[in-house]
Amino acid sequence: GHVRPAARIPWPGGGRVRRLWDYVKLFGALGLVFLLLTWPAEALSAAQGAMRTWAGSVGPSLFPFLALLPALTCPAARRVYARALGWLMRPLFRLPGSAAPALLIGLMAGSPAGALAVERVSEGLPRGEARRLGLMCAGVSPVYLVGGVGAALFGSAEMGLWLALAQAVGQLLLGLLLRGRFAEDAEPLPALPERAHEAPVRAAVASVLQVCGYMALFSVAAAMAAKLLGGAAGDLLLYIADMPSGLARVAQTGAPWALAGAVAGFGGLCIAAQNMAVLCPLGVRWRDYLAAR
Repeated sequence: GHVRPAARIPWPGGGRVRRLWDYVKLFGALGLVFLLLTWPAEALSAAQGAMRTWAGSVGPSLFPFLALLPALTCPAARRVYARALGWLMRPLFRLPGSAAPALLIGLMAGSPAGALAVERVSEGLPRGEARRLGLMCAGVSPVYLVGGVGAALFGSAEMGLWLALAQAVGQLLLGLLLRGRFAEDAEPLPALPERAHEAPVRAAVASVLQVCGYMALFSVAAAMAAKLLGGAAGDLLLYIADMPSGLARVAQTGAPWALAGAVAGFGGLCIAAQNMAVLCPLGVRWRDYLAAR
């Protein structure tokens, strides 16, 4: 399996930091339970809204890519991409052609499909290249931006299309800006565990359900904290923590379209958590991820 950078470079007092983080999680969970009991109707509404969004746009747009992921990123596919796109990927992004399927899936399917594709093509890549590729592939599904955001929330599929195009351009520009970064991190990544007996559809279903769980949990937590804070601070928390809830709030308040673009561009901590669960073992650090977004 992969070795996390933290395992290779121990922090001074790392044990104390981990214990402190355990206490933070404990009291955070207790606080959330208290808020759930205080505002149960609002919590239920937030969870239902997240699951409707998942069922209506996120799940259907994500599942086909996850089911096809093994075929699109198998060794034979990577060799084909290396021959076909190596001449383009290396000069533009200083990445091998075999990394192209991850970039294409990241552009077409968003998160966490892009991160999972990066994981699958990472064998033998220098860790620095995998870090750059992971940051490039952490966008939002264009199908969700067009249908779930533009058409459903703002009544304009054209607006959703502009958001999707802006995101794609941003991801490619990010790759160009990062092409010289992390070059010193040249340790090759090990092979993934053997996946010969992998059931693609079963794995895709599990991944899509996991996305639903992330969305429901973050939506409820953000809604409870926003209810507690109220006003502009509550809105800001929604924008940062949970992108669907934040975009819904932008639409409700009639805020400028540029704010919707900023919320969609950042992607929210919910999507960040899904991506980083995959990208952390590849060497991507939270500070790099947040700075890139």
